[in-house]
Amino acid sequence: MSSSSKLVPNQLHEPFVSLLLSVADEKFFLGHRNSDWTGLGPFLEEDIAFSNIAQDEIAHAQELYKLAAVFTAPKDDLLTEANRLAYARPAQERLSARLVEGVDDYNWAVAIARQFFYDHYDLVRLPCLQKSSYQPLADLAGKMILEIQFHVAHFDDWVCKLAGGTDESKTKLQSAIEQLWPEALGLFEPLADQQPLTDAGLYPADDVALQQSWTQSVAAVFSDANLTLPAATTFAGPGGRQGRHTPALNDLLTDLVEVYNCEPGASW
Repeated sequence: MSSSSKLVPNQLHEPFVSLLLSVADEKFFLGHRNSDWTGLGPFLEEDIAFSNIAQDEIAHAQELYKLAAVFTAPKDDLLTEANRLAYARPAQERLSARLVEGVDDYNWAVAIARQFFYDHYDLVRLPCLQKSSYQPLADLAGKMILEIQFHVAHFDDWVCKLAGGTDESKTKLQSAIEQLWPEALGLFEPLADQQPLTDAGLYPADDVALQQSWTQSVAAVFSDANLTLPAATTFAGPGGRQGRHTPALNDLLTDLVEVYNCEPGASW
């Protein structure tokens, strides 16, 4: 276990690791779902951009798994432990919101709406992580914010393009919004032991305030695009942050761990 783990009180190690894994799992799964679009984007420039954004999410996940490994590695082998955290944990141990785990059936409107919702969430969550009293997390969050700001601008533009395109593109986007909205609200489902982290300054966040900021941000874009904001404001949990996932996550993990399971613990 690394000496930097001493920066977090022993009694908070477990909930702090849960926080790190929750963020890492979400970015890991979303990045891989988006990578399914590589070579299938609507035009070449967007194919490259969407693939790069998928890579960003996976790279963020990798760094977060490394931070978590500081607290869970039996020895100073953080990369091997980070790989274990990413690939060897079963679905019931994952702490990601369900929004990121489902398939989009190669529906471009669904892919855009999903990333739009998640990036606007990152835009309000990452400043809280940047204020963490655990400096390695604060530093990493500061770096991620710079990339997420680009993501938000990119997907705001796509929402406006689809909404202002044809009747069909707008209808498909509005349908995707309605489909994903219930799970998007699940982004604000708290982790089981989150409050002690807030009290200690490790995750100085208020989920109610975060949801209000997120909703205002999303609503502003929808207003500009003449889209309808769904009426629901409450997540019908429990959901992914409490380990309650859909069968889609098992299917995703089956694909993701195929190579890892050939030789668990190998250095890549």
